[in-house]
Amino acid sequence: MPQSPVPNCAQAVLNYQSDSGDARNVLHFQQAPDFPFDNINLEALALAVNTWWTASLRQHVSTTHRLESIITRDMGQVPGEIHERVVNALGTNSAARTPSNVTSAFTLRTGQGGRSGRGRIFHVALSSGYFTGDNLTAGDLANMLTAYNALKVLPPVGSGPEFQLVVVSRFANGVQRPTGIKNRVTAVTNDGILDSQRRRLKGRGA
Repeated sequence: MPQSPVPNCAQAVLNYQSDSGDARNVLHFQQAPDFPFDNINLEALALAVNTWWTASLRQHVSTTHRLESIITRDMGQVPGEIHERVVNALGTNSAARTPSNVTSAFTLRTGQGGRSGRGRIFHVALSSGYFTGDNLTAGDLANMLTAYNALKVLPPVGSGPEFQLVVVSRFANGVQRPTGIKNRVTAVTNDGILDSQRRRLKGRGA
């Protein structure tokens, strides 16, 4: 079954690579004012995400991991137009990294209830110095929350629009929606507990 379109929405995929395998984070954005994406704005979104990553998140990514590219896609059409921005930049955190499956989940809150009203970002390339036992240290957690909360609103690039982080839902009670919905993210939270993404281990899938 083809995917449901999500009007006035774009996907941004951050593609990471390391000697232990590939990993990716998938994000979604709307524009302000709210209108459809074209190639110019897909390119501007990729640049805005790249700018955020360099300024806010790169310091929390191990030097063993490289952000290879950011791919943006119009979700208002199926299939939608795609733009690829080559980044090819290593993280700058030189502390020993953890195994690839070790992560922490940052929850995207929208103020709406149910699964359609929240999302998650599983951090890529967590450094071992960021936690004690099963918990992130208070200082590192606060710094990472600052970085991820900066994603809620990405400022205009040049004369382009503002980009706002959203949570997308294409299903309700197990049934595919004819048209997907999006809810704007109002807060990013984290309970400070480590998590696991087994698929990120080499040989287990991306």
